[in-house]
Amino acid sequence: IFIHLYGHPTPYQGGPLWSQADARLCDSYPTLNWTEHEIIVQTYTLPLPAEIKPGEYTIVLGIYNPDGGARLPPTSPVGQTDYYEAWHIIVGQ
Repeated sequence: IFIHLYGHPTPYQGGPLWSQADARLCDSYPTLNWTEHEIIVQTYTLPLPAEIKPGEYTIVLGIYNPDGGARLPPTSPVGQTDYYEAWHIIVGQ
């Protein structure tokens, strides 16, 4: 799984990737063991760099395909290709 912090413009528009947390998805409880409607909780830390400027940022999530590492497309909302915009946050002064 990946969790990234994007500003405006996003890295796809030439902006920086401000922070990231990439890790195996629930390593202690493999996805093959999950059942429908089960809730899995996993904690990640997304450190903010000292040079980040105040403003609005977006936290995005995505999952890598374990066979080859390509990003898997989210199933919703429609129109997003290889990540999901999960939260918009404001970094203050």
